[in-house]
Amino acid sequence: MMGSRVEGRQRSRRSRWWRVVRSPRQLRVADDRGGAIVEFLGIAVLALIPLTYLIISLAQIQAATYAAESIARSASRTVVSTGIDSIDHGTPALVAYEAGVEQAHGSALLIAEDFGVTPPDLALSCEGECLAPGSEILAHVRIDVPLPGVPDLVRRAIPMVVTVDAAAPAHVPGSP
Repeated sequence: MMGSRVEGRQRSRRSRWWRVVRSPRQLRVADDRGGAIVEFLGIAVLALIPLTYLIISLAQIQAATYAAESIARSASRTVVSTGIDSIDHGTPALVAYEAGVEQAHGSALLIAEDFGVTPPDLALSCEGECLAPGSEILAHVRIDVPLPGVPDLVRRAIPMVVTVDAAAPAHVPGSP
């Protein structure tokens, strides 16, 4: 009787021992557990970093585009409205135009600040006699958008900027 108990214990130990030891095929399968998650996370990080950079860059370029359009439209309208108001108060047309240009540059800086872009290059020109009825004031705006995350040392060596241009006319009311 006693011998059968010992045999039973040994047999049960052996069966447990055989459960722990696996074949080489089972070991290969067991070693790959969790590998797909690690591979997915690695690929996701490698794909998401450039995608995030692209989204940030495009957002800054889009903000500069909106800012340039807004500055051009506002600047040309500002010159016309300020100039006409000054002429109505007896100011000569050239002085009125200069006052409008000064106002336009001030509004351009405010709009650029609102959009979070670098100060723009603003050029204003007249088609026809400045501020004469039927003439046109044309505003040209240029904004340089530096790419994000590029160090100044690299930017000095290789210009890494995107240039955004916009133009907008404003007609002086009245007929020539």
